[in-house]
Amino acid sequence: MIIDTHYHMIPQVGTKASRFMARWPFQHAEKLGIPVDFDTLASEIKDIAADPAGEKLLARMDETGIDITMFCAVDDCSIRGNTYDIVKDLNEKTASIAGRSPSRLVALAGIDPRRPEAPALLTHCMDAVSY
Repeated sequence: MIIDTHYHMIPQVGTKASRFMARWPFQHAEKLGIPVDFDTLASEIKDIAADPAGEKLLARMDETGIDITMFCAVDDCSIRGNTYDIVKDLNEKTASIAGRSPSRLVALAGIDPRRPEAPALLTHCMDAVSY
């Protein structure tokens, strides 16, 4: 049995987020001398990463022989606009995705411990989700 214990679930990716996510791999590609067009990379990330129902993840798991994936939403309270309500909704969507395939997907709460409301958010995630 193969278990992937580290996956970041991203149900929705807008253009701004995909450009933010593309910065790190683009910078490393440049350092390694790998020619990459930034706009193309950001567009591909938007297409690949956005997975509102977890269907892309399940397909990749089938293609690569992964039986179970443990995943979480990403919370970084240092990102402007990443509010409590946004992270709460993201964690709820992540739990919902896992609930569709509970034998293959395990959702973990994604909460930045630096967030002042982290304890309340964790309590919400623990109380709101049962599958």
